[in-house]
Order: sequence, then structure tokens, then C-alpha cells
Amino acid sequence: MTVLQTFHIPDTVTGTAADIELAQRMVQAWRRDGIFQVATDDIQSRKTETAFEASRRFFRLPMQVKAGCVSDLSYTGYIASGEEITAGEADYSEIYIGAHTDYGLLVIAAQDDVGGLYIRPPVEGETRKRNWLPDESSAGMYENEAPWTFVKPVPNVLTVFPGDIMQFMTGGRLLSTPHKVRLNTRERFALAYFHEPNFQACARPLFEPQSRDTSTTALTSRTCSRAAIRSASPPCASSARIAGRCWRG
Repeated sequence: MTVLQTFHIPDTVTGTAADIELAQRMVQAWRRDGIFQVATDDIQSRKTETAFEASRRFFRLPMQVKAGCVSDLSYTGYIASGEEITAGEADYSEIYIGAHTDYGLLVIAAQDDVGGLYIRPPVEGETRKRNWLPDESSAGMYENEAPWTFVKPVPNVLTVFPGDIMQFMTGGRLLSTPHKVRLNTRERFALAYFHEPNFQACARPLFEPQSRDTSTTALTSRTCSRAAIRSASPPCASSARIAGRCWRG
């Protein structure tokens, strides 16, 4: 079982040599494992547990109450088991959530002691789809092929991994991390924060303009299924378009 690297984050980041060295070690962990952990202090851990308790209370509510908690503007809200689609198949969240990547910059998550999260680390020579392009999708890729890393539940940490926009902006130097969930015989609760631009933002590559992950003409010329976006000149990918591409499943 892979032991994930855990980092302690300073209260402030000012660009000191220590800050840069910490950032370099984080990038190395992402490129090696696809994920790392961040330690939480006592206050953060109490807030996390309070959020878990709120989640448990919410899921005990009647179905009709939960079903009313949906926002068409932000893609957030209650999704019943079987309503979400990955690789053309319904995710029955009480059993599994299929392999996929998330469209934003990064995901910060907490899980309870039940566990069930698996991530796919970077594999040398393995093709990773550019999930923002209309003819490429990472949904369901390598679902049943090793290696998958079980993310062991650890108290007082948050897990952090990159999303599709991070892969796009870094020209593939940081890969969007595929992940899936295989649930246990007990209820499992998890909290996730998706760090992502607003839907009117343009994401541009950080490195050479002709990087293979800057092929965005299709992104800026097709209509997103879930959000209206403005046109932009390549190499620039609308975050709304990336979101729309990924939410097609």
C-alpha cells in the first residue's frame, strides 16, 4: 500500500526559499503519486467533523427535501443514486463511482474512516486523455487495469490532487488524477472542495505556446452543453467549455 506524503502548510506564503522548496516537493509528490495529503490543525479538524455531522443530518432528510437542493447555475446540489453518468453508465453511489477526472484546477477532499477512494498515479508511457477536447474522454479509462492506489483514511488530513485545467495549464507536466470509489458495507461520507475558475475565465498554458496540451481550437468553437461562453482566441480554453465537456460523461 502506497504511503502518501503529508505536508504541513504555513499560515502565510511569501515566496521565501522555504516556500519554494515546499512547492517543489508538492509538485514532485503529484508527479510521482498523483495525490498528497495536507495536515490539518485542531481547529480545522473540528470544522471538518462539524461539516461531516451536517452531511449526515442532510442525508437523513426525506428524499423530496434533498431533491429540492439543486442549483442549475453552479452544478451543485443533491444527486440521487443512478442520476450521474460516467462513461455512459449510471453511478450507483451506494455501490461505486466510476473512474473519472475532475475538470477544475485541483480537488481538496476529506473522507471519513470508512474509506473507498482509489486514485491512479502517473504511469510512465501511459496515454492520458485531454478531457477538454471533444474527441477525448478520461471517463472509465483504465477502470479495471492496475495500478490503482487505495487512499487509506487518515485522521486530521486533507487529500489534494490536480484536475483537468491544471493538466491543460501545465502542458501535461501535472496530470489530472483519475479516481474512483468502491464503497464499503457501511455508510461513507466525504467532503470535496473543487478549486476552479469562474465560467467566464480563460485558462492559458503556463509554458511553451505550442505545447501539445494547448490544442484548444475545438474548445473555443463548439457550444458547451451546460453553460453559455464567450469566444476566445487560442491558445485559450474557457473554463465553462472544459466544465461542459467533462460533465457530458
